[in-house]
Amino acid sequence: MKKFAAMMLALCLTLSCTAAFAAGKLEVVQENYVPLEFYSSFMGYLFAEVTNTGDSNVEFNDGVVEVLNEDGDVVEIDNIYSAYPYILAPGETGYIMNTTYANDAASVSDIGDHALTITGKTSKEDAFTRLDVTAKIESYDTWGNTYYRVTFTITNNTDATVYDAKLVTGVYDADGKLLYAGTDTLYNVGIPAGTTVEARVDVDSTVSDYWLKNDVVPASVNSICWYEND
Repeated sequence: MKKFAAMMLALCLTLSCTAAFAAGKLEVVQENYVPLEFYSSFMGYLFAEVTNTGDSNVEFNDGVVEVLNEDGDVVEIDNIYSAYPYILAPGETGYIMNTTYANDAASVSDIGDHALTITGKTSKEDAFTRLDVTAKIESYDTWGNTYYRVTFTITNNTDATVYDAKLVTGVYDADGKLLYAGTDTLYNVGIPAGTTVEARVDVDSTVSDYWLKNDVVPASVNSICWYEND
């Protein structure tokens, strides 16, 4: 009887451990907060790279970014409502971006730091189908101004035409530091099965101006292209 009870206890512990490991876990890999002056106001751009380090799909739940002054006091709090893509399979990467206005700031120096908190929840939904994509970033000049844009080469590796494919891009410097993240959708564009298309998206001009003024040089791009299954 004692042996049977011990066996049942061991079985229960094994099942409990198995269940515990079958969970998604959303973690921030790295983040970058860029305080900027925007006309007569002050704002901060938050960019974050996140990954699912768990054993099952994870869905973005919510997030909060707190803007701190030089004394460490919270001066603004803003909610974050989504990640891109918002469902990640184990090992998959996504990005978060947010714009926060520091209403009480009198200068950029009043925005000293930030604190980011995100949560995810284990999801029974399928992760989104990803298409093959490569990308490059380059500068270009027009009307005497310099801008940056990302060019994507997207291949539909499925057996059906894909409409409204979504893109998200992380831009990094030569040391692998995240500089920027942006998202876009190829609205009303169909990519036939097995074919390849190119798309171009400009980097937010406020960010590219900041790069040029502060000698920030983008060096590499990580892009994700997916579509939301019907």
